Amino acid sequence: MVIKAAFAELARTDPQAVLAALHPGTVHARVLDTLHPEHSGGLGADDGRRLPW
Repeated sequence: MVIKAAFAELARTDPQAVLAALHPGTVHARVLDTLHPEHSGGLGADDGRRLPW
């Protein structure tokens, strides 16, 4: 919930910012390269899948 709340505040000042939580595990650089503003406020797996909160 902290990520969702922080995203709501950040989105007001910088709509292009990306703030996302990644599932603990190995996070490959390719996953970080594919994050876009539409991923903000979400939870993602290390393979790029979106996970439910």
